[in-house]
Amino acid sequence: MDQAPPVAASFIFYSICNLVCYKAIKGPRYVPEKEYRDYFGMHVSIVHSVLAVIATFAIYIYEGGIHYNQPTNLLHIWVVGHSVGYFIHDMIYGEYYQINDMAMRVHHIGALITTGLMTFAPIGGSACAFGIFFTEISNPCILKRNILRIKKLMHTSAYNFYETAFGIVFIIARVVVATWYLYNLWSSVGWLAIKLGSSAVYGVSLFWVFIILLKIVKRLNATDTRLDYVFATILDGMIWLKKNLAVLIGLFVLWAVGLPYLVCYVMERPIIYLAVNNFNIL
Repeated sequence: MDQAPPVAASFIFYSICNLVCYKAIKGPRYVPEKEYRDYFGMHVSIVHSVLAVIATFAIYIYEGGIHYNQPTNLLHIWVVGHSVGYFIHDMIYGEYYQINDMAMRVHHIGALITTGLMTFAPIGGSACAFGIFFTEISNPCILKRNILRIKKLMHTSAYNFYETAFGIVFIIARVVVATWYLYNLWSSVGWLAIKLGSSAVYGVSLFWVFIILLKIVKRLNATDTRLDYVFATILDGMIWLKKNLAVLIGLFVLWAVGLPYLVCYVMERPIIYLAVNNFNIL
């Protein structure tokens, strides 16, 4: 099996990486044990995100961009398998030290199912690898921000920088880029299970974008008196949606699953490449 070596190698690597971080980094002993262990796990997560972004971007450049309907090759399997091994390690680590809440468990299960299926998919490995690229690219910023939070450095310029950078990169990657990617993925001949898993990740991303925008609107509503009525109206609508989660989730499901299915399966929209000089950007 081509899938086993990269997953096993990655799991072993991140287990060792966690041990090295625990021995080499001085952790904040003034926090609860759960948060203390999470502190080291975040450093390991940064290593994974950086390596995943570098590896997937290298394949992206080497292969001339993204190719949705071409056969999966060994490079794709190794890159995706690298993330599968990390997710297995992170799930076990989080459960052992009781770090994971229900949301994180669902995230781990969803990530493992989707990335695991990606390693076996005969078609679309290029698209799967690129999906990891734009889902991981914003993670180092939020992880650094969380590390600074644990160290009680919320009022520093570094904290503000990482928080702002995360919001900008997350919205660009998870909404702007991901929307085009998702519709092309649904138009491809790849497995339906992978399309549904990718839509689930996309839907969760939309929820976090909603939370980010809610914070921005709250700040603008409090500081900009020129558009009080506009911001207050938008804020009231967003707060209502947050309180009525069933409506909000329904809208996200419609946008992330219903519309791609309608446009790509019923209306049979073809893949539309964003290409420059035969390089498939998206």
